[in-house]
Formats: sequence, structure tokens, C-alpha cells
Amino acid sequence: MMKKFPAFANIDAETHRKNSSEGGSNVPREKRFFFQNPDAAAKAGRKGGANMRGVDRSFSKRPDWASECGRRGAAALAEKRRKVAAKETPSK
Repeated sequence: MMKKFPAFANIDAETHRKNSSEGGSNVPREKRFFFQNPDAAAKAGRKGGANMRGVDRSFSKRPDWASECGRRGAAALAEKRRKVAAKETPSK
């Protein structure tokens, strides 16, 4: 007798690819794991980046873009720190 597999395993490759590419798209952004846990997201990004050859990394190919991303990240972090400091400062 043939072993039965879950329905997802029995569909054709094209439908499987289409369904897999939609993973998580119905979950609101603020409820996604990496949105709630930026440290885990950063760790996963570093792990993925470490497994790529240097010449294949987008920042290696476009250092101007890497600089721009670094500036934006620093500005976003500074803004976040300003907001936190403003919340902690008692108003008169």
C-alpha cells in the first residue's frame, strides 16, 4: 500500500513554489518574529552573510550603497535613542 503524504507534499512543483513564496505574508509586520526580536534578525543576517563569498555580497559590489545604508542605520538608531531619552526625561 502506498504511503499517504500531507496534502502540501502531493501538489505539483509550481504550485508548491507559489505557496511557499507567500509564507508569512498574511501575518501583520508587527507580529512577525524578526520584527519583535531585532537581535535575532541581526544574528540571522550575520550568519547568512558569513556563508556567502565576499565577491557575492551586495555591499562588496556597491561600496557607495553600503555607506548610504550605514548612514541611514546610524540616523535611525540616533532617532530611536532620542525618542527613548525623551520618554525617560520627566517634564516640568
